[in-house]
Amino acid sequence: MNFDDLTDEQKAKAQACKTPEEMLALAREEGYELSDAELEGVAGGWCPAEGANNTIIH
Repeated sequence: MNFDDLTDEQKAKAQACKTPEEMLALAREEGYELSDAELEGVAGGWCPAEGANNTIIH
């Protein structure tokens, strides 16, 4: 999912995540299924505040 497609509330929650574990928990809370590539992206240090690849787990 593209970060720009998220609601303002979802963006704020994602930007507040400080660890990959927090991002994974948020994704699960929001009902997103995580592909292997998306898990790798989160574990690799993806940062929504920096907009790396402008994507978020889906």
